Amino acid sequence: MSQSLFINGNIFTPVDEGRPLSGPQQGRLRHYPQGALLVENGVLVAVGDRHGVEQQVVTSRPIDEIDVGGYCLVPGFVDPHTHMCFAARREAEFELRLAGTPYLEILEQGGGILSSVRQVATASEDELYEVTRTHAESALKTGTTTLEIKSGYGLDTENELKMLVDELNKKTKVKAEGFFLNNNSLEKSLKECKVLIHSTPIGMHPKINDTLIPKKLLTPDIAVLDIVYNPLKTSLLKDAKAVGCKTIPGVEMFINQAVVQFQLWTQKEAPVKIMRAVVMERLGG
Repeated sequence: MSQSLFINGNIFTPVDEGRPLSGPQQGRLRHYPQGALLVENGVLVAVGDRHGVEQQVVTSRPIDEIDVGGYCLVPGFVDPHTHMCFAARREAEFELRLAGTPYLEILEQGGGILSSVRQVATASEDELYEVTRTHAESALKTGTTTLEIKSGYGLDTENELKMLVDELNKKTKVKAEGFFLNNNSLEKSLKECKVLIHSTPIGMHPKINDTLIPKKLLTPDIAVLDIVYNPLKTSLLKDAKAVGCKTIPGVEMFINQAVVQFQLWTQKEAPVKIMRAVVMERLGG
């Protein structure tokens, strides 16, 4: 087993209580001005003051000692939600939004999220790879060592698969891991879950009969939320209700997300009933 001892580090690290931290606890840090790190086979096994960490070195095995010269050492950032695989930026819309242009008007002008969908549809795999590579390497340089990259702008199977840029592993220092979603892996996961949240565009109008979850894998003890809001009753929700699952339609997320945004931007209570009525009228509910 290889050992590496990093010494003379100005270390800031979260307080480790053996469980994920939340709320104000996330801001609790430990500071080791003369800190050290011990790594075995690429795994961090000890962090703290130099004397304490050195006590955990296995003296019978060779060790590489690296003096970091007083540089600051912090844990890598984790970004659990990115859409960095896309074809073109939309900064031009920021000025429109700041000027008060309604989002629906931006959509009518060819902008908005549908612009991203069109750009992905016309982009090649090489173009999508280059954009994603640039963003991933930029994230690494600024301290993000773990991140999630989702597809979603494809809207159909062909374009969604095109967005799964597996060349990152081969051509960059980014370690990209994929999860193969098939009936076997789904069945295993669904046996262990109580809440199923479908967060892809599969089943969105006009392909309203599409679904990722076979009906036979659903059981009555699972609560199912489908964030697709058009149609109001997706194939997944129909199947889930038929099986006996508790179901939550995507329009609830759509409306309540808008309510929170309204209150954050205006500091006023949102007209929830009016907002709901408008949405339901547009969606035929």
